[in-house]
Amino acid sequence: MESDFGNKFEDIKDSTKLEQQFWILIESKMPQAKEKIKQAFAYSKEKHEGQERDEGTPYYSHCIATAINLLEYTTSPTEDQVCIALLHDTLEDTNATYDELMAKFGNYVAEGVQLLSKKRDGKKISNDEYYDGLRGRKDLIDIKGSDRLANIFSIVHSPSPQKQERYLRETRANIIGLVSSVHEDFSKVIASATDMAEKKIREK
Repeated sequence: MESDFGNKFEDIKDSTKLEQQFWILIESKMPQAKEKIKQAFAYSKEKHEGQERDEGTPYYSHCIATAINLLEYTTSPTEDQVCIALLHDTLEDTNATYDELMAKFGNYVAEGVQLLSKKRDGKKISNDEYYDGLRGRKDLIDIKGSDRLANIFSIVHSPSPQKQERYLRETRANIIGLVSSVHEDFSKVIASATDMAEKKIREK
C-alpha cells in the first residue's frame, strides 16, 4: 500500500514542492477559478506567517497539503471548497475574523471555515458539537478528511509520541466513519494512510 501514496509522507515536509504541486493541480483541474483561489492562498499564507508545525514546517504548508488532498482524492471539488481548504485553520489559529472572511470570500466560504473550526467566539467547543455541525455536509466532510489526511502524512515526523498516538486514535474513532458516511472510497484512503503512518512510527 505504501506505493499508493508515492512520496507523500516525505513531500509533506517540503513547502516549496507542495506549492508547485498545488498550482499544477489548479491549472489542470480548474484553470478558470484561479483568481479567487490565489486570493485565498495569499490570505492563508499571510495569516499563518511565522507559525510553525511541531515537525518544523511552515504552518501554511499544511493548508496547501489539505487543498492538494481535496483535489486529488475527492470528486469534483469546487473553487469555494478549495478556498475553504486553504483557509480552514485561519479562524482557529490566527487573528482572522468571520466578518473578514465573509467580506473577502463570501458567506459560503466563511461559514465553511467556521464549521471546520473547533472554536466559537474564541472558546473551544466539544467534539460532539463539532462533529454534529459537520454531519451530512459532504462538501465540508471532504475537506475535513483532506485535512486529517495531511495530518496523517505529517504525524510521522512529529517529535511527540503522545500526539502521534492521539491522532491515530482519533482518526480511527471519529474521522474514518465520518468520511465513510459520504465518501466510502476516500475513507478507505484515510484508513490505509493511517495504517501506513502507524507502521512508519513503529519502525523509527
